[in-house]
Amino acid sequence: MFWDKAAWVYDLFANGINRKANRTLCAAVEKLILPTDEVLECACGTGLLTGVIAPKCRSLTATDFSANMLKRAEKKCGRYGNVRFERADILHLAYPDARFDAVVAANVIHLLDEPYSVHNETISRFRRMMTIEQFRSPELAKLYTRRYVDRVLDYHAGIFRALIAAGEIRMGDPDTLAMLYVAPVLALLGICDRQPEREDECLEKLRQHVRLFSAWFTEKERAGRSGR
Repeated sequence: MFWDKAAWVYDLFANGINRKANRTLCAAVEKLILPTDEVLECACGTGLLTGVIAPKCRSLTATDFSANMLKRAEKKCGRYGNVRFERADILHLAYPDARFDAVVAANVIHLLDEPYSVHNETISRFRRMMTIEQFRSPELAKLYTRRYVDRVLDYHAGIFRALIAAGEIRMGDPDTLAMLYVAPVLALLGICDRQPEREDECLEKLRQHVRLFSAWFTEKERAGRSGR
């Protein structure tokens, strides 16, 4: 397997070429984990996020399809008593529904067989159920808001905050930028939940949204427009 062979050199890229991006990622994920959370990490690799999540949560199940990646992750993060390392395929997980409070899967979507699929029937059913039940139960309403609104916004606000500090995008309020970016994405997910046959249409609209957002808010794009 490619990732078994690449495990030994993976950290060189994570700590070198991708260091800045990974620091931003770690900081954003760390803020989303609560002390009471039981967390599943998919595609943990050599433990980049494992070491960030473990001190923040109640328990962590760190999984990867590569045995060698898991060995390196366990060597780096085995000191945490609340972490269990397991070999697992992200597309065929054996854990029961609602087993975890949070699931983390970073730097892996582009490696899946269908990386651009936005419609997952299991997740879609859960979102539809929560959309209805949140109006019947205050507790479920809080859970829905936390999982599908607050956490998503907090994650992207953290990324925008880091991008502003690095001068990659123009100055602005990170929380407002997060709302502007995330709201259309959630709307498109809602369409896919209700009408999965419109996935291709939603994907094209998502691409257009990302391109337009980038053109309006990135410093480099703005400079390019000014020079024309």
